[in-house]
Amino acid sequence: MVRFVSVVLACSLLAPPLGAQAGGPAPPTSDSVTVVSGEEYEGSGLFMTFMGHGYRDLWTTPIRVPVADLSRWGGGGLTPFDVGGGMTTRTLHLRGADGRRYVLRSVDKSPGALGEELQGTPVEAIMQDQLSSFHPSGAVITARLLEAVGVLHPQTQLVYVPDSPLLGEYREQFAGMLALFEERPDDLPDGAAGFAGSRRIVQTPTVR
Repeated sequence: MVRFVSVVLACSLLAPPLGAQAGGPAPPTSDSVTVVSGEEYEGSGLFMTFMGHGYRDLWTTPIRVPVADLSRWGGGGLTPFDVGGGMTTRTLHLRGADGRRYVLRSVDKSPGALGEELQGTPVEAIMQDQLSSFHPSGAVITARLLEAVGVLHPQTQLVYVPDSPLLGEYREQFAGMLALFEERPDDLPDGAAGFAGSRRIVQTPTVR
């Protein structure tokens, strides 16, 4: 009964409107901005009593991050060419002038695989709100832990994606986004050493 009441209250509250690293850091930039990772996750004490605290304090704390320099990073510029991502993340794939591949991955998430009949409903709003249980800077923390124990990994950096014509057809989707920027280590430039000097990258599913 208590669970049922909690869900009903939630629906009414949320109803619409809704050393071992490689691939070094991006070059420094003089441009930076102050952003909030997910201001939509802010909630009152009563709201959080029913919906949980999660990492709301981190999602709603202003942070200062560099603006991604699409004209210089990647060894002389980044060119977007594809969109990907998992169930909750939007990912922009970019080719660098250095022949390497990079990605910008959204920090804030969205419910994936949600049927059309649930879009714009309290169910979608609840699912979106519960993404506040994700740690907004978890990928950056994980990279530091991997470095501490000597595991090879690409360096991950929090950046702000500018509203730039260099985004091309992906401008509307990604401009103004807080994202994680890193080299993608599974694609090698032809005839050159790739990520961390590698000549061949074996994907996890093919490792026996």
